Amino acid sequence: MKLEELINEQPKLKEILSGMPWEISSRCVLKKFRAGSAIIKKDDTVKYVYLLVKGELRVINEFENGNIYIFGRNLPMSFNGELEALSGEKQYAITLEAVTDCVAICISIDDFNKWMEMDHSALLIVSKELAKKMYPTSSENGNILFRPGLVKVQSYLVKYSNDKIKEGETFQISRNRQQIADEIGISVKTVNRCIKKLKDEGLLSIKKGKVYISKNQHLKLAAAIKDK
Repeated sequence: MKLEELINEQPKLKEILSGMPWEISSRCVLKKFRAGSAIIKKDDTVKYVYLLVKGELRVINEFENGNIYIFGRNLPMSFNGELEALSGEKQYAITLEAVTDCVAICISIDDFNKWMEMDHSALLIVSKELAKKMYPTSSENGNILFRPGLVKVQSYLVKYSNDKIKEGETFQISRNRQQIADEIGISVKTVNRCIKKLKDEGLLSIKKGKVYISKNQHLKLAAAIKDK
């Protein structure tokens, strides 16, 4: 598929790229990434910004002690590598891994910065998206890193099921125990122990190994976090 075809079928993409100078757009390249492959690797030299147009990415931070913390997921029409480009940093701060097969527009750092200087509408879009990414890190996610494992699991379950549970219905948490552990930075053993405790307290249900939460349980989970 060509870039022009993607622009025509994606109104949001057309809006983002509408002010991009032709000489820059002519150098943009569409790249495909298979599920499980890395688009960006932490500490690699910053060369490109990627505008994700199809698929899903997970945001990973790898620490010197070998721990891996998955703290976000990027969906289509998100920029990746823009923080490093705008801040002038020379190395990527995080690793981005494809959860599904992905397609992204690859823009060189020089072209991206020139585009931002020339297209204030695009700069505003990028700035707003970057602010949305950074806000949870400064607020909830920053605090939760220092909380006990049980509170981390409770907070995750509440956040994951927010606005998804309807009165009288039971919602299934589709993430498995390993995914939950990766996303909140604790061990699978701790996740299993916390889920068992929450089940024993009646704050969630387990059916064939899957976690289910009712509207009432969701409210009790949220209330329990406030009490801690």
